[in-house]
Amino acid sequence: MNSNEDFEKIIDLLKCVGVIKGRTKFQKMVYILQNQGVSFSEKFKYHYYGPYSSELQLEIDELVDRGIFKEKEEGPSSIYELNSEVSDSKITDREIKQNGNLIKFLVEQDYQELELVATIYYLQNIGYTNWNMIRGKLNILKPHLSSKFEKSYKLFMEINNN
Repeated sequence: MNSNEDFEKIIDLLKCVGVIKGRTKFQKMVYILQNQGVSFSEKFKYHYYGPYSSELQLEIDELVDRGIFKEKEEGPSSIYELNSEVSDSKITDREIKQNGNLIKFLVEQDYQELELVATIYYLQNIGYTNWNMIRGKLNILKPHLSSKFEKSYKLFMEINNN
């Protein structure tokens, strides 16, 4: 199943930011970080809201079940935060420490823009090589987010230049 390292990395991710608002945002942050070289082991497939990992969701659910994460429903979203005993402990994962600024930057972004950024990474990973090809595929996959394409591409470029 999952190693303690997998859980520690996810716990440290949440320690870094305190709160993550939404399952979609949590998923996209991990996928983007994975594409930035952070060694999350979860496998992702394309799903309704872009890259999705059932492994990651099971790990998050288990951390909630164990009482390490608190999950609150706020409207249609789930809000994740650490229980107070864990939140006071230090981040131990070296990669999470090294990417702390990026993680804090990502958590501040709109979840739909992160959905698009993650989808851009996904499309690149399967062979789409330039913005025109990617934009064409985004028009097919996510026409409802077309007003956010340009801003998301700039966000994608900003993430890659850091």
